[in-house]
Amino acid sequence: MALAINIVWLKNDLRLRDHAPLYYAIQEGLPLLVCYFFEPSTKAATTYSQRQWYFAHQLLQQLQTQLADYKIPLYVFHEEAFTFFQQISQYYSINGIFSYEEIGLPSTKKRNESIHRFCQDTNILWRTFPKEGLQHNLASEAQKNWKKYWLHYVRQHPDTVDLSKAIPLKLSMQSIKPLLLKKSVKIKKPTKIDDILWQYDQIDVATLLEDFLLSNEVKAKDKKDKHLADWAYHTSYAELFPFIVHGSVSVRALYQAIEQQFTNNQQSDKLVFLLNQLLLYSFAKQQFIQFPDLCNHNLNYAFNGIRLKWQADLFKYFQKGQTGFPIIDAAIMALHKQGYINDILLVTLLSFLTHFLWLDWRKCAPYLAQQSLYFDPGSFYCQVQQVACGVGLNSIPIMHPIKTSIKYDPDAAFIKRWLPALKNLPPALCHNPSTMTVLEQQMYACQLGKNYPKPIINLYAALQKAQSDLSRIHQSNISQEEIEKIKAQSITVRKLSKP
Repeated sequence: MALAINIVWLKNDLRLRDHAPLYYAIQEGLPLLVCYFFEPSTKAATTYSQRQWYFAHQLLQQLQTQLADYKIPLYVFHEEAFTFFQQISQYYSINGIFSYEEIGLPSTKKRNESIHRFCQDTNILWRTFPKEGLQHNLASEAQKNWKKYWLHYVRQHPDTVDLSKAIPLKLSMQSIKPLLLKKSVKIKKPTKIDDILWQYDQIDVATLLEDFLLSNEVKAKDKKDKHLADWAYHTSYAELFPFIVHGSVSVRALYQAIEQQFTNNQQSDKLVFLLNQLLLYSFAKQQFIQFPDLCNHNLNYAFNGIRLKWQADLFKYFQKGQTGFPIIDAAIMALHKQGYINDILLVTLLSFLTHFLWLDWRKCAPYLAQQSLYFDPGSFYCQVQQVACGVGLNSIPIMHPIKTSIKYDPDAAFIKRWLPALKNLPPALCHNPSTMTVLEQQMYACQLGKNYPKPIINLYAALQKAQSDLSRIHQSNISQEEIEKIKAQSITVRKLSKP
């Protein structure tokens, strides 16, 4: 008779604390198989890249080290989950598969449907657990109370995972030999990217929160400083965000850690900012559940039929960081090297692509996703559509690259860090080098077209076209009718002022 086992299927939940699937699988008292899959079908998607797999690979190595203390193997396979479950069921009696609910692309939904049918046919119980306070099949009344439900979730005390009670399963070579015979794809470190994990011996909520509070510290005294503080807060969050997306730390654990530190903390403003970023992150994912076609279509179809002409040459200049607009080029260089940028920069890049270059967001978005250490379909595509006016609910969010640069990087410190060719220029010229006279180009050893590119578009003309076309569409009867329909299905949230 085959040995009965339980399987914990890890996805974007690479942690051992606040982990419901792991907790309940251990409670069953059966031998436990913990596994993770680098699925070829997912790796082939245009929104994923080697740098994301390498980051996940590093996190998995840390998990393997932690689990080794309890003699629990963590198996990592370069295989489809569905194929693995079929294979392993020939040698073991799978009692249950335990995992978190997943918010993914249409291909993810299709894969899950296949696994669900397989489990039904083989009498396997697939137990999925809600994640980050998200709800599927949200009723209209629940939409109004979504924030209340989310707060209830993040304030709940998580079940304590006791790994000492787990019964480890070491797979027989016979059961996995067919999988091992296949050529594995090695996860190599991508070139030209910094390693942000080197500083962490072990990732936990206390360490990540401490780093968030200590990094990019700015005290806002006036309006100008407020913009600098906003920039600093968003940058600190960008450094933390890859760990949230990959699930190294849960949204709930972060919320509760903030709650504990909030009283009498001198950085209460920064903690409130982080609280609201966590809320908005979950909110965006909930919106993606409500509107799963966000990744493929304009939610407000009144915005269809625009940006039809694809200009490959302009997009290539953008990818190389050679647009002639320093904040854009510096942001691209930072994204290439670090694998992350703050939301202010991301929105500026998206705005430049869709409004100034007038390119289709569906063709541009995958490139930006590939450059990041993380990819979360819900939060990413909600932001893309909001900027590109694909949703059409709010005013048109056009981020002027020069004004944004002056507002958030007044001393041009960010620009000079990533664009050495502009290091000798005073801040005023750094934001808009195209205004340099021939004498100034000689004086600062920065010749336009040689040391730094000339602008690839007429910014003023592009801005006028975007404002005119988008305003006309947004105010049309068709758009307004669609907005009312979208509002009826949407959830709304207000910012938090404290935990």
